[in-house]
Amino acid sequence: MQQVIYNLVENAVKFVNEGGKISFAFEKNSDRICSFAIRNSGEGLKNEEIQRVFDRFYKTDESRGKDKTGLGLGLSISRKIVHLHHGHIVVKSVYGEYTEFSVQIPFDASKEK
Repeated sequence: MQQVIYNLVENAVKFVNEGGKISFAFEKNSDRICSFAIRNSGEGLKNEEIQRVFDRFYKTDESRGKDKTGLGLGLSISRKIVHLHHGHIVVKSVYGEYTEFSVQIPFDASKEK
């Protein structure tokens, strides 16, 4: 999960608008679900981009100018890791305002200290 958080934070930092904000939310609820969300202000994603953002090697047209080092694999890898932990990852975005990635992972309450 460290890799997932790293990938999501790295993307949030890369694509936040100048003077913008990055926010984090963490929650552990009574249904034995841990969740966290990472949101950045900025360009956001268009609807057609949201459909493809987890595809391997996919980079939005706008990101190509900002992301000189990425290969378009981070979100695909993150989704795979989350699914291997029996969790869910979703993206929400309003174009021109924000993008938010939310992750939900079940936890085993019997292992809590």
